[in-house]
Amino acid sequence: MYWKHILVGDFVHISNEQDIPADVLFLRSSDENGTCFVETCNLDGETSLKQRLVPRHYMPFSQ
Repeated sequence: MYWKHILVGDFVHISNEQDIPADVLFLRSSDENGTCFVETCNLDGETSLKQRLVPRHYMPFSQ
């Protein structure tokens, strides 16, 4: 998927270890607590994973 194909408001399905070509808000996670881990080495050179959480008010919809 290329960033030029993504429009504001689009829903994008992201799988494990897939590159994310745009800024996104996570709405669902396979983790029951809504935890996602993101690698940002292409942006900031850091190799450690960053933890991101699905906002709590979206959690009931992700079941």
